[in-house]
Amino acid sequence: MVADEAHFDILNSKEGVGEMRIATRAPIEVMFYLSKGVQVPQEHLQCGLAATTNNLDGSPFSWHDVVGDLFQIRCCDKKPNARLAVKYRDYWYYIDDCDQDSKRTLMMLIVIMAFSQIEGQTEKPVLTLPL
Repeated sequence: MVADEAHFDILNSKEGVGEMRIATRAPIEVMFYLSKGVQVPQEHLQCGLAATTNNLDGSPFSWHDVVGDLFQIRCCDKKPNARLAVKYRDYWYYIDDCDQDSKRTLMMLIVIMAFSQIEGQTEKPVLTLPL
C-alpha cells in the first residue's frame, strides 16, 4: 500500500489511528513462498524434474537468502530419524527435529489453513494490540 500525503497526515495526527487494517497473503501464496525452503536433490534439478531459478548471470539463485531459516525442508536418500518424513521419488523430505523455526512456521501455516477453511465466516480474525 502506498500512502499519499493525506493518509500520512491522518496517521500522524494527535488523535492517533482508530483502526488499522492489515491485508495478509492468501494461504496458497504463503505455501508458494514457503515451498522455496524445500531442499531439492541435485539429481532432480539436473534431469529437469524440478525447476531452478537463476540470477541474471546464469548462476543458481539462493532461495535461502530470501526464506532464510524460516522454513527448511531437508532431503536425503535414506529414511531420516525425524518425527515427520515423506518419501517422494526415492528421496525422504523432512523437518529436522532440532529446527524450531521450521516447526513453528509449519504450525502457523496449519493455523492459517484452519482459518481459511471456516465456512460461512462473515468476520475476519481481529488482531488487537495494546497501545
